[in-house]
Parts: sequence; structure tokens; C-alpha cells
Amino acid sequence: MREIRLLQEQELQSAVRIADEVFESCVQSCVTEQERSGYRSYVRMENLRQGVCSGQLSVWGAVEDGALAGVGALQSDGRITMLYVLPGFQRRGIGSGLLTAMCGYAARALGLHALQAYVSPVTLAPFFYHRGFSLLPDGARGDGYVGLGCPLQTAGEGPGQFAEYRKRYAGISYPSKRVPAKAVLWLTAVVLGISFVLASGITIYHLAV
Repeated sequence: MREIRLLQEQELQSAVRIADEVFESCVQSCVTEQERSGYRSYVRMENLRQGVCSGQLSVWGAVEDGALAGVGALQSDGRITMLYVLPGFQRRGIGSGLLTAMCGYAARALGLHALQAYVSPVTLAPFFYHRGFSLLPDGARGDGYVGLGCPLQTAGEGPGQFAEYRKRYAGISYPSKRVPAKAVLWLTAVVLGISFVLASGITIYHLAV
């Protein structure tokens, strides 16, 4: 059973542990030393606690069968600053669930109309692209990060484009129609006739004369 919720202050140390484990096993070898330093200076217990206590940061957790499997963090200005899922739990929709929860919270509780994420390494950008994010005007900064942004649904359903797609096409079914056998035979005869004409070199001119 999965639960995605805001983490309490006493759970922040577990959030740091999850982020560290994912960063060390999946991200560290793909980024520069400057980016590693930036990660270490930001993802610290005191930083997260200060942000949560001041109301400037919300930290989210995905609990899978009683264990914390992924974490996300959203600043009150709409910037996603953390999104980490343990390797053993990846490709199960946990990252998408965390993103959707943060989008809904940003729209409903914070009254925001858009979110931003500065992603590193850039190979992770497609995850956001497929969920309605696009490149910001200053997105290609050349410092190892790519800046992405996404409008939010006013109802807080999630990323704007992605939520609109789901809203428009979810649940639509197309009834199958039976085509009469006679129509199929006529169509086949016409196609074969045209193919014969083209193959034999006969043109409209030849038919006319």
C-alpha cells in the first residue's frame, strides 16, 4: 500500500537519508564537483528543518508498505528542490505521485499558478518533459542544470498540460464498428485494379484514346 503525504519534522532525518542514498548511488557520478558541493550544502537536516518551520518549504514522502521509498521538497515560491526515489522503488510511479502531490499542494494551499525545477543531471529532464514541463527562457544556463517550468491547473490536479491531457482523454472509449463483407470485397477489387493499372504503365491518356 502506498501513501504520499507531508512529512513531519521528526521524519526529516529519514528524508535526508533517502536523498543521500539516491544521490550517492544514482547521481553523484553524473555531476560536477560544484554540483556535488551544492547538493551537500542544501540537503542538510538543519536546512530542511529551518525551511519547514518557517513555512518556506514543504517536504513530502512516499511511504510504500510502511517504508519511506521516495522524497520530494517544494519551496513556497514554486521551486521543486528535491525529488528522489530509492533505486529499488523506481519505475513504479512514485516519482510521478510525489510530483502530482506537490503540484496539487502548490495550487490549492499556496495559490501558485506554475512550478519550476532546475534539474541536474540534464538526463533527468525527460521525466519532467513527459509530465507537462517545458524549458524556461533561462533554462539552458550552462552550469550543469536545466531550468524547467509548468503551469498548474487551478483545481490543483497536477501539472497543467499533463492534467489537461488526462482530463480530456481519460476514460474515452471508441465503439467498434463492423464493416460489411461486401464493402470489403469492393474496396479490395478497386485497390487491385488500381495496382494493375499502375504496374502495367496504363495512364489516363491511354484510356482516353
